[in-house]
Amino acid sequence: MGAIKDIVDLCIKLRDEDTTGKIAAALGQIQSLTLALQSEQATIVEKNAKLLTENLELKRTLLDSETAHSQAITALQEKHRAEIAKIAASNARPKGDRLDETTEKVLKMFFDTAQNFSDRSVAHYFKMGMSVASYHTDTLIEKNFIANAISRKGEEVKFGITALGREYIVKNNLAG
Repeated sequence: MGAIKDIVDLCIKLRDEDTTGKIAAALGQIQSLTLALQSEQATIVEKNAKLLTENLELKRTLLDSETAHSQAITALQEKHRAEIAKIAASNARPKGDRLDETTEKVLKMFFDTAQNFSDRSVAHYFKMGMSVASYHTDTLIEKNFIANAISRKGEEVKFGITALGREYIVKNNLAG
């Protein structure tokens, strides 16, 4: 705006020095146009300042949104990683340490009900053949997770859960 002021000052000086008046009329028009230009420039500067402020606010809003979005993505990624780790851990059954899934279910039945069951009861409960039921109870007997509870003459042999069986259920987070 300093240049426009200098032009206006120069026009005033020339007008005051002109004795014929011809230059004075042209200088008056120049002065009038320069003042209009100065007013337009002030309006443009004011609008520019408002736009700069609005732009800064939009940039701040965008940055806040990007930050929140980034944090949400990070939180989802962490949750996803945790879920994958949980699934991987549940799918990873170290051989020798964990029982077959069905055998675990049979042991859990003993744990949950705290009753004695025969092979026939296990077969009926899980809708499996007697030989399959015997396989699972044999495996549990081998590991000392169940033991003979009743073996009277003429009665069906029933099994009950042992302390080791209960420990296995609890340590492997199978308890309800």
